[in-house]
Amino acid sequence: MDDSSGKLALDLRLSSSNASSMPELLEQLWKARAEKKKLRKTIREFEDEFYQQNGRNVQKEDRAPMMDEYKEYKRIKAKLRLLEVLISKQDSSKSI
Repeated sequence: MDDSSGKLALDLRLSSSNASSMPELLEQLWKARAEKKKLRKTIREFEDEFYQQNGRNVQKEDRAPMMDEYKEYKRIKAKLRLLEVLISKQDSSKSI
C-alpha cells in the first residue's frame, strides 16, 4: 500500500468510526476544505506558469513535477465527499 492510499484508509477509519460526533466531522470538513483550497492554489500557480512558458495547458504527462500535489488534491476531494455524506447521514438520522 503506498502512502496516499494509506492516508485515505486512515481517513476512512477516522471519519466512519461511530465515535465521530457532528462537531468532529464538521471540524474535519473545515480542515479538509482549507487544505483543498491551499493545494488548488499551488496547482493553479503551476498550471499558469506552465501555460506562460509553453503556450498550452498542462497535459497529464506534464504533471510529473507536481504529481504529489495532484495525488494529495485527489485524496482530499475524496475525503470531502466522504465527510459530506457522513454529515448528511447524521443529519438525516437526527430528523427521524
